[in-house]
This record gives sequence, structure tokens and C-alpha cells, in this order.
Amino acid sequence: KVLNSIEPQMVLFLMNALYFKGDWTTSFDEKKTSDYPFRLANDQTKNVKMMHLKSELSFANRDGYFAYELPYGNGRYAMTVLVPTGTRGVNELVTKLTADEWHQLQQGLKKVENLQIGLPRFTLEYEVYLNEVLKKMGMPTAFIPNVADLTKINKAGNLNVGFVKQNTFVAVDEKGTEAAAVTTIGIELTSLPQTYYADRPFVFIISEKSSDTVLFMGKMVNPS
Repeated sequence: KVLNSIEPQMVLFLMNALYFKGDWTTSFDEKKTSDYPFRLANDQTKNVKMMHLKSELSFANRDGYFAYELPYGNGRYAMTVLVPTGTRGVNELVTKLTADEWHQLQQGLKKVENLQIGLPRFTLEYEVYLNEVLKKMGMPTAFIPNVADLTKINKAGNLNVGFVKQNTFVAVDEKGTEAAAVTTIGIELTSLPQTYYADRPFVFIISEKSSDTVLFMGKMVNPS
């Protein structure tokens, strides 16, 4: 639900929606989903519904984190899961994840046979008002009555932007991912016997592979 109420002074809403629903190329077996300890940011643990998969997947071991890629359908879209390692935390990983690091990660992902991974089943909902962010980015006057210039919409010039809000929803389960946002190289085969579980706060990115366009990016600190 994007709008809970409409104030009398509101005369127009501009809404931009992005919706994604994808089934994993190789789905998780629901029978293998089990309770598994997840280490929270405060070093406490909680049991989460951990999905398990053993398959040929793209994997990379980077400085401070490892990553694996879960493709959807024919592989055009994918979710990349990035899990901090050692003493690194998820916030350090987010800071490290520049456009250059993302590009290097894409180049470093290599196919691995029989990679065993774990991913919590989770649902994420997020809402944020972007007024202050947009003001700091260079558009403060749009929010000021009698100063904003929206005469292309109304020649009387008596309009201003009241708010800009973004709502995001992501649900991940054994079959695939449903996500929505509304804003108001050669292949190498190796063998790694280790298991790579997202059992601590992690980053996930849903992207379109051919254009390397990031559609959704999130930080999961407490799966539910």
C-alpha cells in the first residue's frame, strides 16, 4: 500500500512503478529448508528458515566478502548475494561497494560445480521520504510554496511538490523472488567443496545481466 490517505491540498500524484517477479533457474528444495542460526549485527543469533542449494553457480571470493549469483529463468536476470567475511560487517561492505567494485566483481564471478550455498527465506518492506535527500541533491525550490516553478503543469503557478516517497517490497523464497518499487567473458569450471551460507547480515542485488543494470539493491540484517 503506497498511500494511506490523501490530504485535501493534494491535487496531483505522479507515480513511477517498477515490478519484478522471477523464478530461480534452479529452485531450492522446500524439503531441505530448515532452521539455521543467523548471526545478527549485535552478535546475538536467531533461527531463520535457511534454504539450501547445491548446484553449478557463479562464485567469487573478494577482499572482505564472498559472493554468489542466483540466476532467474533463462539467466537474463540474477540475484547476487554478497556476504561479509572475517571481522568485516555489512555496513563496511556497503561502503566498499562502489561502481568499480561491482564491475570487478562481475568480472571475477566464475562458474563453480556443486557449490553449496544457503540463503534465508525473507520478506523486506521499506518506506522512505526523499524530500531532504532531493533538496541536498540540488532541487530545494521545488518544495517551497510560491517559489516552485511548475507552470508547465499549471499556468497559474500555484503548485509545489509536497513530498516524494519511495516504497520497496522484496520477497525471496524457494521458488524465486517478487520485488516492487514505487517512487512517489569465458566460463571456467572449478571445484569448491566448501559451503557458503548467508548466515550473517548480507547485501543482495537484482540486476539485468546484458546491460549490467541494477534494478534492486538491499541490505538484509534480520531476516523474517
